[in-house]
Amino acid sequence: MKTEQQLNTEQALKLVRQLAVLMPKRGVQSMMAQIEGWIKMPMELVLSKVPGATVRDKCHLVGVSRQAWYAWLRGESRPNPSQAKRLAELTGLDAEAIRGREILEPKKKRLRPRSRPAPARAAR
Repeated sequence: MKTEQQLNTEQALKLVRQLAVLMPKRGVQSMMAQIEGWIKMPMELVLSKVPGATVRDKCHLVGVSRQAWYAWLRGESRPNPSQAKRLAELTGLDAEAIRGREILEPKKKRLRPRSRPAPARAAR
């Protein structure tokens, strides 16, 4: 039987996915993916698993400043790929989940616009 927190998390994720479908703009999609990542993998959980007696020790192990550490805790930012990889090594968690990059839909390949020939100038 699922706990109330698990049910609430599932409901929140369902809502995020519905919003992402309703708002297909690129910026909204990435924001929705970020929100889904935060719901699935809160940084408090990740950072609590990092070994070390103090925040200073933990920051040293991960290789970040205390300002970055606290920004992660407050939800102001997420780890970059190399930091997420290091956190994954230290905690045994998935690096992509730590980054909050579980994509709602596969990314579409962006095509470059075709270069058009310059319009011919009238001879003077």
